[in-house]
Amino acid sequence: MALHGGGGPGYGGGIRGTVRGFSRQSRKRLIDLIHQVDRSRTGVPLFVTLTYPREWPSDWREYKGHLHTWLKRLERRYPGASVIWRLEYQKRGAPHYHVLVFGVPYLPHKWVSRTWFEVVGSGDDRHLAAGTEVAKVRTWRGASFYCAKYLGKLCEFGTVDTGRMWGVRGDLPMELVPSVLTWGQWHRARRVLRRWVKRKVGLDAWWCSQRGAGITAYLPDKEAARVLAWAVGG
Repeated sequence: MALHGGGGPGYGGGIRGTVRGFSRQSRKRLIDLIHQVDRSRTGVPLFVTLTYPREWPSDWREYKGHLHTWLKRLERRYPGASVIWRLEYQKRGAPHYHVLVFGVPYLPHKWVSRTWFEVVGSGDDRHLAAGTEVAKVRTWRGASFYCAKYLGKLCEFGTVDTGRMWGVRGDLPMELVPSVLTWGQWHRARRVLRRWVKRKVGLDAWWCSQRGAGITAYLPDKEAARVLAWAVGG
């Protein structure tokens, strides 16, 4: 469960400007979304990695097209699938994708390798053998670790356009339960969360100490319920 306080939800509308990397704000939106997935309906996701061979497109529009073509193949084979994808760049400069696949209990690695190989027009047998990876973890704790390690990496490219760095495809079931607090209750909950952050990382959460400033914490449902019960009960 994600507990938010102050400053609104942070999902602004309007026309999207030029995207040049993966900012802290974008990272927060992605992680917030992952923690709002209805786990009881999706189950633990599969982790798919899609990489390029020695040669790869230089235009982000082309390699984004490859991803969306592959996702269409996934949807045709598994109509109930939904995904969260994240673009990342390897040290050699090649783009690659991390994809969380929901609603699919099993995804044959041979099928993933063959379809991605065909979509990118690789022609390299080494890429066919080692250009993809499919993994499944047993718990959401493991899924959260994967998200923090691979999907949450920040990257900025200055004046280089990258297009969107992450996105959602399919009917991804979400669960968001709002809880309305008075200002007094909200301040009590924020004090608990600030102490929780300090205990976890050993630092004061100074960024949320000003009047009206908010904080977001990702807690197991039972712990989040205790924080809210304490805030309401005083």
